[in-house]
Amino acid sequence: MKTIARAPLFLFLILILCSVKPVHAQLFDYGLRGGANFAQFSNVDDSEFHVGYHFGAFLNISPPLSPVAIQPELLYTQFGSKFEFPGDILNGSIGLPNSTVTETMKMNYLQIPVLVKYYFPLPGPVSPNMYAGPYVGFHLDSSYDGDEDFADDWEDSVRDTDYGLVLGLGTEINILLNTIHIDARYNLGLESIFDEPLDNDEKHRVISVSLGFAF
Repeated sequence: MKTIARAPLFLFLILILCSVKPVHAQLFDYGLRGGANFAQFSNVDDSEFHVGYHFGAFLNISPPLSPVAIQPELLYTQFGSKFEFPGDILNGSIGLPNSTVTETMKMNYLQIPVLVKYYFPLPGPVSPNMYAGPYVGFHLDSSYDGDEDFADDWEDSVRDTDYGLVLGLGTEINILLNTIHIDARYNLGLESIFDEPLDNDEKHRVISVSLGFAF
């Protein structure tokens, strides 16, 4: 009988823990996040999405009772673009008239976004939010899948830094003493990718989806 009597109390405590954000999380959360990038260049007609990735750490600073938080991040992220051309228009020796030639440019950056997040005031364990903020990226290395004669020329012309804006939507799910972060964001590059544009002053355009875990 005692076990039966304690069961409702135990369930009640679990609900309370899941619906109330821990005190330490109201001050700050820190954790890891990672996911997929869908990246392409602006101002290029033949640019298609290259599927890359990102991973890194974040710190969420949220004053008590405030719907606004600051979240700096440190990410390793892969941008770039994929191109598909009819084989016969590039070079007669590359492909047959009805074939398709695919080339992919990949660029890896150390990216530092600083985001301002607004939490919608809803009860319960789920905290939807929207956010925006600037980012700066430091070019680490590049790779090119395609014509080898072209690879060295464009890799050397990638600028050392990239900067832009991040716009996103997310939700945080509080589970006991931890928080799961789910979000989707758009990286709007404002800096030219290359010292000498390949076509029309290309910039990064990247959609990212990610999953994070805060401690």
